[in-house]
Amino acid sequence: MPAQDPPDKHTIAAHRLLLPRGTQLWRVHYREFPVDSFVPHRPHPGKNGGRFDGESTDPYGHCYLAYEQSTALAECLLRSMQFNDDGPRELSVSQLEGRRLSLVETTRELPLISLSSTPALAAVAQDEWLIQAEPREYPRTRRWAHWMREHDTTAAGLDWISRRDLPKRSVILFEDRCPEPPIAATPLHVELDTPEGLAWLDVIMRPYRAAVLLR
Repeated sequence: MPAQDPPDKHTIAAHRLLLPRGTQLWRVHYREFPVDSFVPHRPHPGKNGGRFDGESTDPYGHCYLAYEQSTALAECLLRSMQFNDDGPRELSVSQLEGRRLSLVETTRELPLISLSSTPALAAVAQDEWLIQAEPREYPRTRRWAHWMREHDTTAAGLDWISRRDLPKRSVILFEDRCPEPPIAATPLHVELDTPEGLAWLDVIMRPYRAAVLLR
């Protein structure tokens, strides 16, 4: 398991994925922010940030997306939630306050580095650790993202298999590699903190042994 820093001298021939224009993707975001906006980088996101965030050494805004609505929800809401003996994992209403699930479409073709197979990971000197590591290891997984960006200066983002919704896939887009908005809003969205949204989410999360705690 390569839980180590990127090599100094290794060169990569990363596997490429071209995301076509018009690809539909899902995003969980706070509705006060436009769905096509990027999250600004934080100099030190720590374990509360995402797997491939920018940092002070490589500052870039980011946008996490998924091909399936369940993946976007699981990646956002089930992170580090432990199973217990009493029943499903509980999602609190406060956790959902102000949040929206939105469907977007890509506005142009986007070249991504693929991390969605063993050969694709090996091409960047990694294995499943990179896409399965726990949040406490994110400072190191981010260093790998920065290293890949350094070696592939035309990649607009990364594509990998979700840790929380196997075998479905997630995407991150890098703001500095997307000079024009790479995604556009569609009319379809779900307000997750409304009675209708909470009831819908409760059904969607049942296969993941999770439920909305309404009391």
